[in-house]
Amino acid sequence: MTIAGAGAKSLGAVPRFSFLMITYNQERCVADALNSALAQDYPDLEIVVSDDCSSDRTFAIATEIARQYRGPHKIILNRNEPNLGIGGNFHQAYTLSSGEWLFMAAGDDISLPERCQVVAAAIPRFPDALVFGTNIMVIDGDNARRGYIGIPSPLQPGAALAWHRSVFSLFPALAPDNKMEDFPLLTRPFLLNKQLVMLPDIALHYRIDGHSFTGINRNTALKVMRYKVVLTDMTMACVEQRLRDLDYAEQHWRVAHADHLRARFAWMLRSMRREKISYEKAVQIMTAPYWQRFLYVMRPSTLIFHRSFLSRLRNVLSSIPLLIALKRLLSEERNRYMSTLVDEVLPEKRDTIVISTEFFLNDPNCDCYLSAFPESFYQEDSGRLN
Repeated sequence: MTIAGAGAKSLGAVPRFSFLMITYNQERCVADALNSALAQDYPDLEIVVSDDCSSDRTFAIATEIARQYRGPHKIILNRNEPNLGIGGNFHQAYTLSSGEWLFMAAGDDISLPERCQVVAAAIPRFPDALVFGTNIMVIDGDNARRGYIGIPSPLQPGAALAWHRSVFSLFPALAPDNKMEDFPLLTRPFLLNKQLVMLPDIALHYRIDGHSFTGINRNTALKVMRYKVVLTDMTMACVEQRLRDLDYAEQHWRVAHADHLRARFAWMLRSMRREKISYEKAVQIMTAPYWQRFLYVMRPSTLIFHRSFLSRLRNVLSSIPLLIALKRLLSEERNRYMSTLVDEVLPEKRDTIVISTEFFLNDPNCDCYLSAFPESFYQEDSGRLN
């Protein structure tokens, strides 16, 4: 279904932008998200709303907003039958788009009106960039502002990114069951010998409210560990996708630093596998009989997160129901994920950052995944670039 706004047209010299808004069961937030896309002050913009077979009124709300819209932007509505998953839905939105630059957009985040213009102004300044990101303000389910993303990595989540179309068109489609669409895409610019640029402007309100996977309320240590097992599996699948992308790229063109990239991805996979074993061990102990927990505390372990006596004791104590209840009674209930993710002030390091292949390879923490293993674990395979 295509609905053209009153002034929708191609403006020639101005590159066409596409908002790829993927939605699923977001009836509480989708109106704000879609209206924020329609409010963009950019002259040539199409908005693709691809709903992944929501069971609530998400698609109906989007359809009604599109029907009433009289502005300049073009709207394309799509509803998948059946559900395609995040990776499949994002690819579907891509196939329906025509923009030279593609903005990721979720059905629960709010883009500020200048988001497109901020990227448009940066494109001629950074001709080798295939991805632009902006800083973000974190909001909760009530639209209250909670702070700024404070993770050590300079990379921003996918919802704050805009991609050149070649990042998609020059590679095979992502696996449909991919649940972290941004993670495998982030290294494609390096495979094309290009760059990512992170801009300092705040252009997105990023929602963490318990609806998304990363925002799920994990109010016990056991739930946290089970979440980490699942998240590690998902992240490993993304790194495997990166390796497939590298294989494909090397078959079709020359990739600078290909051996170093392959070693980096292999390091990440090894790190994740070791971490997963430790998370699974924690789940096993937290659900084991008490006599097994006692033996676990007393026996030395070579597993990371289990090596010290205190860490093993902490794993056991955090799984005892009475102690969990006392902790909740004596402490303020907070979203653990948000409290570790958010800074109350914008970090000073959030300046314009140009991320080249060399930048990425020389900093093992330059990614959305931060390894628990030291840099030397990576250097065993490749070493730093000179």
